[in-house]
Amino acid sequence: PGPAAKVKEILEARLLAHCGRPVTVHVRTPAEIQAVLDHSPFPDADPRQSLVIFLDQAPPWDWQASIRHHTHERLAAGAREIYVDYSGRM
Repeated sequence: PGPAAKVKEILEARLLAHCGRPVTVHVRTPAEIQAVLDHSPFPDADPRQSLVIFLDQAPPWDWQASIRHHTHERLAAGAREIYVDYSGRM
């Protein structure tokens, strides 16, 4: 495995030992984090009211079907992330 996969493996093993249960870790390089910010589908979003959910792989094509209690937030899929914007809707 590459360096990111090795870091993920080490962190998950240590978290399992510490927490006593599996904890999923998502590893991103600084360049990947910057790309997530640069490709935000909500450039007008208040950064205090928006977030990114990181995934290991691309969201499935039907990712929105499993969302519960969705009301006014804006949602969008990225390459390996889901963007959520609550701006003006909380």
